Amino acid sequence: MLSRNYTKNSSRWFSRYEDMKGLRIVGFLLTSVFAVNAQVLTLKISTSGLEINNQLVKLPIAENSLRTILGNPDRTTNKANLISTWDKLGVIAYQSIAGEKFSEIAIILDVKQNKFDFTPAQAFSGNLFVDGAAVMASSTRSSINATKTGAKFKPIVVAPFLSELTSGKNCLTMLQDERGKVSSLGKVQQISVTACEKK
Repeated sequence: MLSRNYTKNSSRWFSRYEDMKGLRIVGFLLTSVFAVNAQVLTLKISTSGLEINNQLVKLPIAENSLRTILGNPDRTTNKANLISTWDKLGVIAYQSIAGEKFSEIAIILDVKQNKFDFTPAQAFSGNLFVDGAAVMASSTRSSINATKTGAKFKPIVVAPFLSELTSGKNCLTMLQDERGKVSSLGKVQQISVTACEKK
């Protein structure tokens, strides 16, 4: 027969073990959540389509499908559209108030000049390629056009700090630093991707 003290001590240690086991489980869950948010994204846009971490994404994309790839957004802002923001990834996505699908994904490379209430807390720090050309915060339209394959980004006449490009079934819009005066030399602040409208 076990002594009362032994039984009491055993209960105490068992309770501590359960607590530690619980902490390990909580720690694992927290690690998993932070791993999703801290993931390094690789986006490739080409005539073959839009790929996010080697997964082909067809726009418009269902809300659940995009959440599976990027994780849950940190917040959603209600404007003319619903705008979901992934603060740590430097990504925002637009969906209509009525629709469930995201119609546009924007990669934010500059969060200081390109500042709105839905702007991510951090700039995109992953890998972004447009038709083989690496796009970074230091890139300009000229540097991207010099290294990409296929069609080139062309400035929009009425707003030369904006450039557009059709790549396969996707339409891209590039926002540049308009303070650079010469739009071709303005640094890229944002690249948005949406499905081209059928004509």
